[in-house]
Amino acid sequence: MTRLLTQGTTVVGVEFRDSTGRLRKAFVTHEVILSAYLNSAAILQRSGIGPADVLASAGITPVLVNENVGQNFQVQGILQLPAFWANMTGTGMGVGQTPSLATSMTTDTTGVPTPSNRAFLNFAFGFYGVPQVAALGVVQNFPVSKGYVKVNSPDPFMSPQIYTGLLSNSSDVVSYREDVRALILDITAYDPSFLPLTLDNATLYDDTALDAFIRANMEVQYHYHDMTKMGTSAATSVIDARFRVHGMTGLRVCDNGVIPVTDGNPSLPVSAIGDICGRLILEDAGSGYARKPNRVPAAAKKGARVSTPAKRAPSLSPRALPSSPEICAAIETYITWIRANRGDEGQRLVDAIINGPVYTAHNCASA
Repeated sequence: MTRLLTQGTTVVGVEFRDSTGRLRKAFVTHEVILSAYLNSAAILQRSGIGPADVLASAGITPVLVNENVGQNFQVQGILQLPAFWANMTGTGMGVGQTPSLATSMTTDTTGVPTPSNRAFLNFAFGFYGVPQVAALGVVQNFPVSKGYVKVNSPDPFMSPQIYTGLLSNSSDVVSYREDVRALILDITAYDPSFLPLTLDNATLYDDTALDAFIRANMEVQYHYHDMTKMGTSAATSVIDARFRVHGMTGLRVCDNGVIPVTDGNPSLPVSAIGDICGRLILEDAGSGYARKPNRVPAAAKKGARVSTPAKRAPSLSPRALPSSPEICAAIETYITWIRANRGDEGQRLVDAIINGPVYTAHNCASA
């Protein structure tokens, strides 16, 4: 799809390029549903719907100026913290929190549960040729930093400019610093056999050094949000509560870009967006479909406590650490897996492991 076709502020169809490279047009009888995720904002802008300065600099004739299209862009970052973990056996993966990262979930004035936890942990072990190597990732639930998506040309085959804004707000770095420190201390208190491969104690306890470590090793989680924000007016958002683009007729945006960052993986919210948007489309089309009201669980009524902080697990007695050659062999197996599966993207992680405390302490370079 190259752009929307409009008559005034009414969307009447779409232009697209077929498999032979020919530009074609398709016209609609009711409305266009835009679900292009990261490209939704770019398609709107190429169609003349977006910030005035973006449209002007790209040489696009404005159809409707909305300063929020492509703005408010947020993405979750993930900080990879691979570790050698002597007590690990078998394979496993999942998400979770350690006691310091887990907090109570309370409810707001509408009775909707409101999470106050800031970070969670992705983990996997046993998938890299050796069970004692664990890949951990700290993901921040509610970053403050914002970026943008904007087109530089009406050409649909020219990629839009994407600025994630990751860690551009210093408060996000402070939050990560506190969360990473809490995570490492929680895990090592529970199991001293946990040995981070890229983070040493000197860096862990030094704010400046830890901040630099976080900035150098942060990766994009590819959970994109809010570039076609939902809200009550065009002054602050792109679409209304029924997914209709403010000021336009015959156009909705139904994808993850309409909501703010969620506390975890967005797969479930994306499914909910598809379900709710589909129901609203049917309602507005006069199909006779009636949407059932959402029910608030009894446990989620105002002031009720939905969950309690996680209790600290008793410490484990660590299994005797393997010999240096065994540790080095495990790490080399992991490095081989990274190079085979992550290519150039994984080289930064490989470099961090090779220069990290465990690889250096056990003289793995000469093993």
